[in-house]
Amino acid sequence: MRETFWHVIILLGVATVVYFFNLGETQLWDRDEPRNAGCAAEMLAQGQWVVPMFNDELRHQKPVLLYWLMMSAYSILGVSEFAARVWSAALATGTTFATYVLARRLLGSKIALYAAIALSTSLMFDVAARAATPDSVLIFCGTMALMIYVVGTFTRKNGEIQLFQENVWFPQGRFYVVGMYLMLGLGVLAKGPVGFLLPMAMIGLFMLIQTLPQQSSDSVLNRRGSFLGFFVDCFRIFHPAHFLKTLWAMRPVSGALIVSIIALPWYIMVDQRTGGDFTRLFFLGEHFGRATESLENHAGGIWFYPVAILVGFFPWSVFWGPVAIGLLRNGRSSFDSPSRGILDAKVSACLMLCWVGVQVVAFTIAQTKLPSYVTPCYPALAVLTATYLCQFSQGRSTVEQRWFVAALGGLLLAGLLIVIGGWWVTSKYLPSQAWLAMLGVIPLLGGAILFYTLFSNRRQWIAPIFSVMALFFCV
Repeated sequence: MRETFWHVIILLGVATVVYFFNLGETQLWDRDEPRNAGCAAEMLAQGQWVVPMFNDELRHQKPVLLYWLMMSAYSILGVSEFAARVWSAALATGTTFATYVLARRLLGSKIALYAAIALSTSLMFDVAARAATPDSVLIFCGTMALMIYVVGTFTRKNGEIQLFQENVWFPQGRFYVVGMYLMLGLGVLAKGPVGFLLPMAMIGLFMLIQTLPQQSSDSVLNRRGSFLGFFVDCFRIFHPAHFLKTLWAMRPVSGALIVSIIALPWYIMVDQRTGGDFTRLFFLGEHFGRATESLENHAGGIWFYPVAILVGFFPWSVFWGPVAIGLLRNGRSSFDSPSRGILDAKVSACLMLCWVGVQVVAFTIAQTKLPSYVTPCYPALAVLTATYLCQFSQGRSTVEQRWFVAALGGLLLAGLLIVIGGWWVTSKYLPSQAWLAMLGVIPLLGGAILFYTLFSNRRQWIAPIFSVMALFFCV
């Protein structure tokens, strides 16, 4: 209990500093922030809560939940930049704690703490937390749904994680089922069908893998044997009988009913009040259009999201080399935990990889690409990264030390590039902001301290030092 109390205090402190510091000082920027904030202000002035309007025109790009949240903030705080963004920051705080609860149930409190800190101090997640956009709302809804799924499916006894019911990989308690689908319904109100479909695909893929016979599950994730055997196991995962059985175990009828109760009334009302224009423009233009063609020149190849996440998850993304090596070399066994119960950190790695994989693959297939589309998988990336970092600090990682040294080298290189690139850019375009180039000094100094910590055999300080460095960099 004492440990949990201090973890909550630490995470509240990090969230307050990173998400809320100077939240209302900068003007609304880009195109989306002014339009979203203006739409909410216009709806509030008109006294109507159904049809999104901006400059007296229908705003069909996003559903209504973000506008409702902004309108509630405007009603209490007045119309301002801070009020437009405060719900994004508050829900990012909620996502931080949801990540902590999820990781704590699967992996224990220490990994959970650093997973939540890693999420809070990753660049792209901070952008979502401090912007008047629906991204933070969507991430919160999806992460909460995954957290409820984990808490409702797994229990922790004597330091070991187990299923609540043997061979049952979906929550059976009515409270958990309703709560999970409630959050997915809110996700549909936040950004449309993706708020329901993608989290369900993540959970479904995880269940498809875990409910196969153990030998087949291992052969798929560890890639043992021939390529033919690998493809045979993949086919078994998606075999129609196995697929339908897993789908039925997810209680789709109850889920569809709950999601419909939450989201459908507004979609019906806005359709009626706009003569079908919102439905046509939102589903055909925004969803089908973005999936089938590159809109507004937002295109990219198969490389787009790996690069976007590498930058967006900085500075923690420097550890992806060791994380990936461990996963590829040893499969899920690279995430061994001290417990040897029915379940262990292998299950966590599988769930996190499904979380990341579904998100990245889905939006790689879509033709319109934006870095923010895959931000909902950042909690999973944070858990994977924190797992490796804590294992290395405790001397339990199966990945050689040289890969950690390479990661620190990448951190130093990134710091040097920020100094050089920042100086060139600011001197040419923003002479009055030349100090921004000095941001690169933070990873440079952090990398140097971490090298000293490593070679002076003080590994237990690696995770705390990196966390402090990431916090200073983001602030």
